[in-house]
Amino acid sequence: MKPLIMLLAKLGLPLGAATALAVLLIEKTPMCLSELSRKTGYAKSHLSIYLRTLASKRLVEINRYGRRIYYRASNNALSRLLKEHFESIYLTLQYIKQSSSMSDELSRLLGDLENILKKLRNSEGGLKA
Repeated sequence: MKPLIMLLAKLGLPLGAATALAVLLIEKTPMCLSELSRKTGYAKSHLSIYLRTLASKRLVEINRYGRRIYYRASNNALSRLLKEHFESIYLTLQYIKQSSSMSDELSRLLGDLENILKKLRNSEGGLKA
């Protein structure tokens, strides 16, 4: 699980949010705050903040059953994060290419990133940026 947590953190999530999302991605079942707290080692109060952040990014779905709230990783949470990250890199490289003499190398990188982004968009069922 640690490599997944580190990947999610490198994609811009705070470590606590990355840990919570990693657990939800691996478990593949809705979990309540108490379960997540046991699995992650984070206090419920901290997890609550992280889960709201994840929900606002549409990476986690929240459902209420009776008095309990359950959290589940969104279907394409990892693909969505990767796509956003690669799109950011792509836009930055485009900007650098315009003001750089490295245009041949950057053109190859931009082409590779375009292919990766197409695959990620397809894996998300056509979700657009």
